[in-house]
Amino acid sequence: MTRDVHRRVFVNGPVITMDEAFSVKEALAIEGTHIRGVGDKEEILFLFGKDSKIIDLQGRTLLPGFIDTHSHFLRAGLYDSFVVNLSSPPVGKVLCMKELVEILKKTSQDTPEGKWIIGYLYDDTLLAEKRHPLASDLDKASKRHPIFIRHVSGHMAALNSRALEKASITRDTFSPLGGLICKDSEGKPTGVLQGEPALFIAEDKLPEWTKHQWLYGAQNASDMYSAKGVTTAQEGDSYPGDLDLLLEANLQELLKPRIQLFPNWRFPDELKKYPSSAKGSPLTGDLMLSLGAVKMYQDGSIQGYTGYLSKPYHTYLPGTEKGSLGKPRNEPDQLNLMIDQAHQQGWQIAVHANGDQAIEEVINAFEMAQNNFPRKDTRHIIIHCQTVREDQMDRMKRLNMIPSFFTAHVYYWGDRHREIFLGPERAERIDPCKSAVDRQMPFTCHNDTSITPIDPLLSVWTAVNRLTYGGYCLGEKFRVSVKEALRSVTSYAAFQFGEEHIKGSLEVGKLADLVILEENPLEIATEDIKDIAISETIRGGERIY
Repeated sequence: MTRDVHRRVFVNGPVITMDEAFSVKEALAIEGTHIRGVGDKEEILFLFGKDSKIIDLQGRTLLPGFIDTHSHFLRAGLYDSFVVNLSSPPVGKVLCMKELVEILKKTSQDTPEGKWIIGYLYDDTLLAEKRHPLASDLDKASKRHPIFIRHVSGHMAALNSRALEKASITRDTFSPLGGLICKDSEGKPTGVLQGEPALFIAEDKLPEWTKHQWLYGAQNASDMYSAKGVTTAQEGDSYPGDLDLLLEANLQELLKPRIQLFPNWRFPDELKKYPSSAKGSPLTGDLMLSLGAVKMYQDGSIQGYTGYLSKPYHTYLPGTEKGSLGKPRNEPDQLNLMIDQAHQQGWQIAVHANGDQAIEEVINAFEMAQNNFPRKDTRHIIIHCQTVREDQMDRMKRLNMIPSFFTAHVYYWGDRHREIFLGPERAERIDPCKSAVDRQMPFTCHNDTSITPIDPLLSVWTAVNRLTYGGYCLGEKFRVSVKEALRSVTSYAAFQFGEEHIKGSLEVGKLADLVILEENPLEIATEDIKDIAISETIRGGERIY
């Protein structure tokens, strides 16, 4: 990271301010950590040119730095550094069970006997066999090591026999609420666990990551995010210890983007560490860390059959429960109580909900909480909001809620949602950004990294084009303009974070958090937006990429 102590003036390239009027200017001046002037080139040079360093953009485009509205910053860096990647195309190369097993087998040869082997991002629907790895498959990689591999959805896992033994999962182990321990016709565990409550049983037995590993991962994540133009990232499900780790990483100057934390509601003692429940509250004097919403869950994922729907899934793959609607994480009364308590304590609340029935129960709970204890400007969030219906968007609008769409679902899973999980009609309207635009609702788009690689421009591209990996246009009528898609990762994102007064647009007095693109997303062909190169990323006047 480099800081230029002199005032700088950027000229000779479009400055897309992302202000309320969506104005495009000719020049921008920054001094220290903040923006000091935005306007016509001659005006800015006259006011700020003396004793300034002039930066010639050479036709490149200047934008506010991208804001990541939902991901798992610490774990993304940790997993990328220390966990076996089992991705299939377009992210990785694993095409079949044999290749997956071979990668794990190779890993076992370099791992001391008895030590855990951990993998992530396998996708059963992209394997030739179209099924989850079973314990019997993973035993072929090793019986000397416990093996735990997490599904690409993040809400399922597969274990080998040694890992099942370590987790004490037997034919007599009952499935917890919101989770499923899959068993064969004889009642024997297959090795597949569905839903976090089931995963927790095995995860509790995994070895603790060291502080050194966490900090190394934070440094790695910083490089990943800043290379994609991100100046504010999110730790979207903060567990006990995460705040202390991020404070330490910041103290050691390992962080490049700023971070907003979403503390998990399940840890009340951890919540007491935060000085306030107000959204956007700074946690450090340098504004590197801030407090966001408190995080809750109400279902899992559509591609894991744990997203909670109002109508059955389109088809059921081998090993899945036919006729299932998915599973809620909480009974309605429990969810209502949690949200009511957090709401009355003053928290902004973010709830993970993919299926429309989960979304319905979340909206009901927010509505009840607001009736019990009216508050202004809550900005409560539904994270993913994948299969939201039009009637539900109307209710969200009335409650001033924010949908944060995992727009990249369309690209990564759209073909399979149409053919396997949801069927053509429901798949057409997943992540419907246009439904928010039509209601003049702020909305945001995210990558849910480490589930998919951090890439705000891919989210923008997907919202604009709605093309799947297979090249199919999924829900043409839900496309949005490039301007609206850019707002979802800049000005709307800052609004979701409660930080619109300091971030999200290039206006005087705001932080000098910038990204320079090699091409102008407003002018090039929309299908090329995802391939625009990041030239520089600047956070508070520091060049971080």
